[in-house]
Amino acid sequence: MTFTSLASSSRGNAYVVSDGETTLLLECGLSFKELQKRLGYGVAGITACLVSHEHQDHAKAAAQLLKSGVPVYMSEGTAAAHKDAMDAAHLIKAGDVLRFGHLTVVPFRTFHNTDEPLGFLIEDRRTGERLLWAVDTANLGVTADKLTYIAVECKLRGAPAEPQWTAFPRYSRSASGTAISR
Repeated sequence: MTFTSLASSSRGNAYVVSDGETTLLLECGLSFKELQKRLGYGVAGITACLVSHEHQDHAKAAAQLLKSGVPVYMSEGTAAAHKDAMDAAHLIKAGDVLRFGHLTVVPFRTFHNTDEPLGFLIEDRRTGERLLWAVDTANLGVTADKLTYIAVECKLRGAPAEPQWTAFPRYSRSASGTAISR
């Protein structure tokens, strides 16, 4: 499993997770043109886009992705609050189990000043690799076991204005909260 940050700031967020066959776009907070450029003009190669919440630095290109035939997944609260009509978006909720090729995605609740923000646990069923991913959250009220990677975008007080990524490979257990396991 690979994880690539295409953009990570208040000016736009976009990340790619791939198992070599299936490619998921996490967030689409850039202009569609800029997103195409950073993806090497390969939007057609995106299996699906998962959106955490409706703020434009996370969801700006959602409508254009839908028009281009890329399935976009978001919570009902995110769809309702998005500035563009999200009638064609796939509505998901915390605890759903989504399958894209060999990747399984389980959304979980996060804590942000939006209607229904989500983070995602992504697992490659072939390799057993597991990524816990969250952005713009006050805390993680989730427990996940056997994690390979944790990617949490956070802004540290007193740090530079750009977000800092925290990634802990081979993390085995988090604190307390909702359990997510195989």
